[in-house]
Amino acid sequence: MNTEHIAHAMRNEEARQAMIWFNNPFDLLHWSMPLVEGLMIAGACLSLLHAVRSARREHDPAYVWTWLATIFYGLIVELLSYNFVDNFWHGEFTVMLYYNHLPLYIAALYPAIVYPTFMLVRRMGLADAPCGRLREAACAAFAMQMFYVPFDNMGPMLHWWVWDSAAVSLQPFWYSVPSTSYLWASTLAMAFVVSARWLLWERARSRGYGVIGWSLSALGVGLATNLLSVLLQSPFTVLSQGFGRYFLAGAGTAILICVNAWIYRFRPREAERPLDGWLRIFPLLWVSFFACLYLYQTDVIFATYVRGTSQLGTPAGNYGFAALGIVMVVLVYLTPARDDPRSRASTNAPEQPRR
Repeated sequence: MNTEHIAHAMRNEEARQAMIWFNNPFDLLHWSMPLVEGLMIAGACLSLLHAVRSARREHDPAYVWTWLATIFYGLIVELLSYNFVDNFWHGEFTVMLYYNHLPLYIAALYPAIVYPTFMLVRRMGLADAPCGRLREAACAAFAMQMFYVPFDNMGPMLHWWVWDSAAVSLQPFWYSVPSTSYLWASTLAMAFVVSARWLLWERARSRGYGVIGWSLSALGVGLATNLLSVLLQSPFTVLSQGFGRYFLAGAGTAILICVNAWIYRFRPREAERPLDGWLRIFPLLWVSFFACLYLYQTDVIFATYVRGTSQLGTPAGNYGFAALGIVMVVLVYLTPARDDPRSRASTNAPEQPRR
């Protein structure tokens, strides 16, 4: 491990001895850090509020257990990364967990983004369409990818985390972001939708589980999502790490993103219903935050392109792609379902009884 790659959090030797560590938000490396923390935690709370309200209204615990499954997945993947993968390090934020490896806001990221994405594709009404489960997975991958892009490109520049640019496992890089990060966002969404649909919304509901059964099912979603995500990434991993075909691995990732976008664009919309109002608040906050942050940082961004690195010594991101992500979040999460007779009839009709 080269010291120049180590994020600020890993340089705090005292905090690395504690399971939980608190910092003064005004003493953080960059002023945007406490803001993104507040954004993510607010998103997780809004998702939880939606889950609880929906569970009470529909007498269906699957909502709350889906929210918890995102927490389980996030903790599993983060802890595995810190113990077995040594190619990135988080910056130091207000609340740090697990020996200064895990910022609290990263744990909140999963329910803040994955939960509304799952609910979004669930309301597309694709389950009964031909290849419905695969279409759901592809649409979730595209939506999650666009949601994650602004964060993925701005984070390294502002030292929210640091990638080890020399790590073979991260090649190739697209500006400041390894293609594997884009691949991870897509495969995570695919794997979670498939796992949660099967274990929670079909199996657990149909069998009438109690608390223990639901708990094990939610934990199973976290484990299955990790396993399935790794399996989906394995062809790209073999190309890049096994054969050194970095260009082919990167091209494959780009093709996957384009295919998911095509499936999303031409999905059946007859049964589609708009996303609940509570779940639109966080995407609106997300778009507003990153649009303002990018605009405020315009001079820094241009200077970063000229110098090749930011004032903090980190590489420039792909800000055109980030702008596309912001626009797509508006179109995907904040735009109502298409207003045609079939879509309107489906929207106004009550949901079918749950089995």
